[in-house]
Amino acid sequence: MINITIIGLGPLGTSIGLALKKYCNNLGVVIGYDLSNKNQDFAKKSQAIDKTEWNIKKAVSDSDLIFICVPTGKVYEVLNDISEATKSGAVICDTSTAKRACINWVNNLFANQTSYIGINPLTAASLKTQNDSSPDVFHGAKCAIVLGKNASKESIDTVISILESFGSKMLFMDPDEHDSFAVATSTLPSIIAAAMINSVSESPSWPEISNFVGTNFDSATVSASFDPASTQGASLVNPDLLVYWIDQVQNHLNLMKSSINDIEDRHSHEGKLADSLVNAWEERLRLEIGVADNRNEKYKREPLPTSSESMMGLFFGNKVASAMSGKDESNDENNYDRRKLK
Repeated sequence: MINITIIGLGPLGTSIGLALKKYCNNLGVVIGYDLSNKNQDFAKKSQAIDKTEWNIKKAVSDSDLIFICVPTGKVYEVLNDISEATKSGAVICDTSTAKRACINWVNNLFANQTSYIGINPLTAASLKTQNDSSPDVFHGAKCAIVLGKNASKESIDTVISILESFGSKMLFMDPDEHDSFAVATSTLPSIIAAAMINSVSESPSWPEISNFVGTNFDSATVSASFDPASTQGASLVNPDLLVYWIDQVQNHLNLMKSSINDIEDRHSHEGKLADSLVNAWEERLRLEIGVADNRNEKYKREPLPTSSESMMGLFFGNKVASAMSGKDESNDENNYDRRKLK
C-alpha cells in the first residue's frame, strides 16, 4: 500500500487522481492539495482524492509518491516548501516541461534518498478545465519519462507500473531533449501567438481589422489566450531553448520575406517561397495522419495517402486501404501537386 499526494488539482492533477482510483491496486490514502478551494472541492466530490489538506507540509509528510501538477513557473516554490517535510525514500514526480531545472532543484533541496522521476503525459485530450478531467485521458497516449540520477529501481518500477495501468506508452528521454521538444511544442506557440496578435492589434486600424478575423487568425493566436503567467514561467526556466526555437522561426520568416520580395521567386512554383509553403503543407498533413514520427535514420518521409485511400482508411484501416488501391509503397508519389502553384 502506498500513500500518494497530488499537489495541483487542475484538470491534469484531477485526471491523475481519477486514474489512480480506477486503475491502480494497493493504494493507500490519496491526498489532494491546491491553493484553490474550488479545485479541492471538485476533486473531492469527483472522488479523485480521498481527502484534502490545507497545509502543504502535512499533505506530503506521510506520502510515498508525490505528483506535482502545477505550472512550470511554480514548481520550484512547491519543491522548496515540501523539501523538509518529505519523508525519506519518497518519490517526487512532476508533470512540468522543465525537467533539467527540476532535476537540479531536487538534487539541491532534497536528501539523496529522494527519487525524482519526471513525467510529461503527452495526451491529445483537451484538458482545459476540471470538467474535462477523466481517468481515461492517458489511455493509448505517450508519456515522456525523465529519470533523476538518484531514482531507485524500486521507485522507477512503481511509477512505470502506475502509468502502465493508466494505459500510457512510455517514452524515456534525456532531460535536455525533453525540454527542447516541450518548449518547441508548448511555449513557442504561445510566444508566436502573442507576437502575432500584438503586431496586428497595435495597428490603428485594429477595430476594423478585427471584423476580418476568422478561422486562420483565430487558430493561429488561440494560445495567446492561455494564462500569461504560465507562459512566462515556462520561459524563465528554459530561456536558452526558447531563444533557439525563436531563432529557427525567425530564420524561416526571413527566408519567406526575402522570397516574397523577389518577384521571380514569388511567382515560381519551384522557388523558395513555394518550397516553404509546400513543405509546411506536407509536414502538417503527416502530423494529422499520424506519420510525422515514422522516419528512418535518413529522415525518409512516409508517403501520404491519396484521397481515395483516406476514405477507405476510415472503414478498413490504412494498410488495407493501401493494398486495395494497389499502391506501390516503395514510391512516394503523393506529395503536394505543385502544378496548383503555376
